[in-house]
Amino acid sequence: MGYSQSISIGPYLEVPKEKDIQKVRVKRICPDHPGKKMKDEKFCPMCGKLIENVDEHYTEKVSPMSLLYDFEGYEDDDLYSPEFLDHLIIPNQYPPSNLKGDISDGGDVDLTDVSEHVKKDLEWFKEKYGKYITFLESQFGELNVKLRWGIVSYWS
Repeated sequence: MGYSQSISIGPYLEVPKEKDIQKVRVKRICPDHPGKKMKDEKFCPMCGKLIENVDEHYTEKVSPMSLLYDFEGYEDDDLYSPEFLDHLIIPNQYPPSNLKGDISDGGDVDLTDVSEHVKKDLEWFKEKYGKYITFLESQFGELNVKLRWGIVSYWS
């Protein structure tokens, strides 16, 4: 088992690495023994008092992809966040103006009209993934979600 390096050339989203989500869980406690864990008991086994339900507030850090997975309408495998690069989200499809070329055994990739590629790719990404961009902007703020075009290198 090993790792392989991958390179994505094209559009991607840059977002904050994580978001703090405020959550509430119900904790069952005895008023006289708050440190004792209670499960389904109705009364405290130590003193006999009625067990109370108390809201416990806590903060959970979630990644942008975790938020997308919970987003209604998210389709599996639409977008991908490489491992250890939680702040970058790349498409799981090639853009229509995909730069084709195999440079592993020699060869070239013509970048003479790269600005046309960039423009087409960014428009394609906005059109195809617009609902996800809008959702992430609602979660992180419009200024914190940036649509970029470039090279993303990652290990998988």
